[in-house]
Amino acid sequence: AAAVIAFAFALANLYALRRSIVSLVLPRRLGNIEIGEAVSTRMLLAYVVGVAAVLGVLLSAPTGDWTTIALARIAEPFREIDPFLDRDLSFAVAQLPFAFDVFNWAGRVMVVTAGLIVGLYALTPSLRLRRGSFYISVYCRRHLAVLASLALLLLAWQWRLDGLSLTSRTAEAGGPYNAYWNGVGAPLLAWIAVGTGVASFTVLWAGWNGYGRVAALAGVLAAVGGPAVSETLPRLTQRTLTAADLREEDRPFANTRVLFTRRAFGVDAIDSMPPGFAPARSPADAMTGVPRWDPAAIVRSVPGGAAGGDSAAVAWQPTRGGIEASVVSRRPGGSGWSLATFDAATADDRGGPLPALPSDANAAPPAGWARLLVFPGADEPVVVSDTGGHLPAPAFTTWWERVTLAWSVRAPRLLAADPADVRPRLAFHRDVRDRLHEIVPFLTIGPTISPLVRGDSLYWVAELFTTSDTYPLSDRLFFAGRERAYVHHAATAYVQAMTGAVTLVATPRPDAIMRAWMRRFPEMFAAATAVPGAVVARHAPLVDWARLQATAMARTGLGPAAGGPRGTRAAAGADNVDADLATGPPTLFALPGAGVLAWSVPIVNAAGFVIGGVLATGGASPRTIWLPTSREDRWADILDRLQRAADSAGVGRQRPNARRGRVLALPFADGLWYAQAHYEWGTDRSPMLAGTAVFANGTARAASTLADALGATRTSPPFAPASFRASVDELYRRMDDALRRGDWPAFGTAFAALGRLVRGSRNP
Repeated sequence: AAAVIAFAFALANLYALRRSIVSLVLPRRLGNIEIGEAVSTRMLLAYVVGVAAVLGVLLSAPTGDWTTIALARIAEPFREIDPFLDRDLSFAVAQLPFAFDVFNWAGRVMVVTAGLIVGLYALTPSLRLRRGSFYISVYCRRHLAVLASLALLLLAWQWRLDGLSLTSRTAEAGGPYNAYWNGVGAPLLAWIAVGTGVASFTVLWAGWNGYGRVAALAGVLAAVGGPAVSETLPRLTQRTLTAADLREEDRPFANTRVLFTRRAFGVDAIDSMPPGFAPARSPADAMTGVPRWDPAAIVRSVPGGAAGGDSAAVAWQPTRGGIEASVVSRRPGGSGWSLATFDAATADDRGGPLPALPSDANAAPPAGWARLLVFPGADEPVVVSDTGGHLPAPAFTTWWERVTLAWSVRAPRLLAADPADVRPRLAFHRDVRDRLHEIVPFLTIGPTISPLVRGDSLYWVAELFTTSDTYPLSDRLFFAGRERAYVHHAATAYVQAMTGAVTLVATPRPDAIMRAWMRRFPEMFAAATAVPGAVVARHAPLVDWARLQATAMARTGLGPAAGGPRGTRAAAGADNVDADLATGPPTLFALPGAGVLAWSVPIVNAAGFVIGGVLATGGASPRTIWLPTSREDRWADILDRLQRAADSAGVGRQRPNARRGRVLALPFADGLWYAQAHYEWGTDRSPMLAGTAVFANGTARAASTLADALGATRTSPPFAPASFRASVDELYRRMDDALRRGDWPAFGTAFAALGRLVRGSRNP
């Protein structure tokens, strides 16, 4: 449609230009004689059609992508009204972006075509400088008057779009929608649009009838007067009011902005202590599920793997006896992948990590990790053998398939590669984010991509979101690389690392944008039962979504849904973690008795006191919960008390290579408790856990073990001879397999796990 319209517009203008040309004579030389030859009328018409066709093709590309056009067509109503425009919110989210794309495209067509026409007229006697004065023929003047009138109509359309987008673009332009924009700015932009439309007809009439000065004056007033008034009037108006008057006038608009910000980022979806949720009531209940290790320390502790490998990721797994951390790491040089699982709640006598006991969750055979097809950071396409016939990749067998696929990925080297023996296929889009973007470009991928290990399978789990930059009246929050006006959780993507198969499971409560995409692509989203139950049960909490909700709550205050008074300005607490441990995935913990992973962040009010925390839980039914505190402690004092307790216990700053980990806010029945790990972080060896500091109920203490810091004793599970023998057999099998392969890191890991098992069996 864009190509046809651009072609028709260019053809109409070029044909009008051609009508002004009586004849076109081109010189031709025959020997030393130059003879003028007139171009036939048919040839001129062919030139006009050819140039118009070229312009139509060049100007056919829209300024946006297909998702903007599609959403404008399929958008469902939000069933919420913009109170100032009296339109459904879908108008700002779906229709306005498409209208701006169309306007930008129309403006580009107008500028290119008008520039070409003026340049061609300048080559003819119709438009030229003659004896120091500017000459323009009647025909040319009327043609340019029509073009100028159309340009002013486009300018009037821009003013109208600016007026309609005030509630969604004023914050982007440098200020929120307030009393001025509602009472003065919006009517002003409407009148400027009307005045520019009147000026366009004035320019057309005056230019057609030869009143050049009138046409020039109307055009200048429309092009310069509108922007000048819209820029100067706000400053003149606000100078007449005091700061107190401005705040009082803007108070209703600020309250409206708070309400829309809470809806835009799901603050009202935060639960307030739902039925059935039971936080820990004693230190013994919680300490088994609290990790003593930060992700960065766990990754660096992998022998010969993650420390020198290209990439590593941490998968947290709740267990019956506590919590485990599995490190999925790529070996140096890309020679395969390794899996190392540690008991994240314990440490050995020297402060080193202990391998986890064998279980179904970490029993991945080494052969399954030789080569992962899809992982974060994968770039080059590879030829793989599809022995099972289930890889989602095109065949790479025949000569024609190899040529076309190599051309499609711009990789001629693939033509020289030997195809695999059995069912060769070409796998590309192997990076997790790139793969998901190709499948669902209309959804935004969250910042965190987590591995999930189950048996011999590895999944990459990513959370997908619906976002909008034009949602009205809300503040902008930074998410996934840029500031956005609207973010809602939409779906979860499970990417099988060995095959690249992607399963998309929509959230049970999709928003209006997600409902529209689900209606348009129903076959793309699977039911929750399509994912194995064991995988869903180990689902990590929606950290990205909870962090955004916490930020929006801190920005807008604690509303009734969160169990606090509205208007309590706050901020998410930032801890004093050292730079070596600040990067990496979030530190998760396991809720006692629930068998699900969780993550939390404290909320600090304007006075610096912790007034509660936002808790995100995983599993089959992830949710975000508001946890109020029974007492309010100053956040800076909590961090200082944790550090002083660690120093008093000899595990803090007096060590030569001391490092502080992240502060974990742990939910207890009487409020939030805080735990922080301290390390001995040598440059040439793995980090050692020096101790843990805990702050609870106004008291801080630290010790070399978490149990001593919490004032509890960790009880080992009952000793069962049958399970002990099975664990010994499994560890011995791993050691034997590693010895046969010459995999000494795997042998050492299994040997350390055997030692831990034997030590634990002596003191059940």
